[in-house]
Amino acid sequence: MESSAESNEELSAGLVSRIARGDEEAFGTLYDALSPRLFGLVCAILADAAEAEDVMQECFLHVWNNAHRFDPARGSVTTWLFLLFRSRAIDRRRRHRRREGHVELSGMTESSSPFDLATVPGQGAPAGEDGIIHAALHDLPEDQRRAIDLAFFGGLTHHEIATQLATPVGTIKARIRRGLMRLASLLADPA
Repeated sequence: MESSAESNEELSAGLVSRIARGDEEAFGTLYDALSPRLFGLVCAILADAAEAEDVMQECFLHVWNNAHRFDPARGSVTTWLFLLFRSRAIDRRRRHRRREGHVELSGMTESSSPFDLATVPGQGAPAGEDGIIHAALHDLPEDQRRAIDLAFFGGLTHHEIATQLATPVGTIKARIRRGLMRLASLLADPA
């Protein structure tokens, strides 16, 4: 029996294929399915709902215009989209930081976590797939979770994380790698 994650990914890949042929209904279905999580990610990085909405529009326009370039051999639709939206949000945050002359790496304290769906505009307590991911993140050791939070949800580079945590870059990379491997195993077998 096929897992729901695999069947959802096949559905998403089919939608992207239809979008590449100009199917507006498929685009709407993909948008409805993934936009809440993508908006949560972008909001977590930018901490500004208006800016996040701009990034969402820019990225979905990119998806519409470039769906034909999606290659399922290189990864899943979800991964493609999350990386695209994360990258654009980080780029926008860095542009604003340069323009405003900010040198602060992050406004987060040592105890704060950017991956807190309860604090993201338009998001409530995690449920469904988001809840499973949220729970799995909190099952990681603190050092790995913190590095993943800062990299993927805080939008920091490995060097910025190393500076903020006063930890060597190699250690940060290893924590992220180990954390992602552990996260993958937790999500593959959540029991």
